[in-house]
Amino acid sequence: SALPRVVVDKCDIYVDGEEGIVNYDPMTTMLHLKVKRNNFIDKIKQALQADEKTRQGMQELMTEFLAAPSEKKCTTKYVLEMLEELIPCPKLKGKTIMAETPRLGDIKKPEKWYLFLGDPKSNLLYCNACLELNEAEEFGFKDSVVEFFCGMCHGSYMAKNEGKELPVELVARLEKLKEGVGSWKVAMMCLAPPAGTYDLSVLILSDSYLGRDVMIKKKKTVDSKARVPGAEAGGGCCANASCGPGQGENGAQAKAEADDAAGEKSENSDESSATKVKVAEADDDDEDEAAF
Repeated sequence: SALPRVVVDKCDIYVDGEEGIVNYDPMTTMLHLKVKRNNFIDKIKQALQADEKTRQGMQELMTEFLAAPSEKKCTTKYVLEMLEELIPCPKLKGKTIMAETPRLGDIKKPEKWYLFLGDPKSNLLYCNACLELNEAEEFGFKDSVVEFFCGMCHGSYMAKNEGKELPVELVARLEKLKEGVGSWKVAMMCLAPPAGTYDLSVLILSDSYLGRDVMIKKKKTVDSKARVPGAEAGGGCCANASCGPGQGENGAQAKAEADDAAGEKSENSDESSATKVKVAEADDDDEDEAAF
């Protein structure tokens, strides 16, 4: 089956550069995604069966990996690069993947995914996006290749060691291989809601298939204290004069300025419905490990 499955490696809701979330802050929902299909493993097996050189290269790489006493002798980056060379990942960026729709006859439609951040309790939608997850599928294929290679290593070790479990060091190296694949990043942006505690839901919905949807629940607290520019220099953390060194005239003035700023944000609260979606490639650290 070629039905897709979305894997969410990580989901974060945060304000860039801040520890917490204050009402009406620019809030980011960051998703780390892969898309995998059930036929990926079949494609990998077919590639190995069709070419003796590929099959021999995979066997030699597995032997080298198992024989290496540590990560330094056979690095994660090296193994990922060799796997990419042996079984190249299909390049899907910019291409349209058509949905599997046998009941529609000759009618074809592209696969699309709808992403939502909302609060089901209050029936509010904060931001949304409609995307094709082609590049997430590239990471999904790479991940399947690595999983296949790890399975080969596991089976070979147990066969040579009479069924003994893998040593902790080898397990850690295999896990590092899987982490090195990386993931495709999607960022959705909106304004934080008013102060309070929210049970938010992140939804990833397919427009083509049933049973492919993903829901992630996140509990987030939004603070009501407005930040004051230069608060670090004055020793205060917010516009509340009772917070410490910001008391007295300076504290009152800071509080008044913060209240004015909050008022302006409140007047423009309709902007919270605006959505900004950003697709981000892996960062520099991920690029080093994802060069597979």
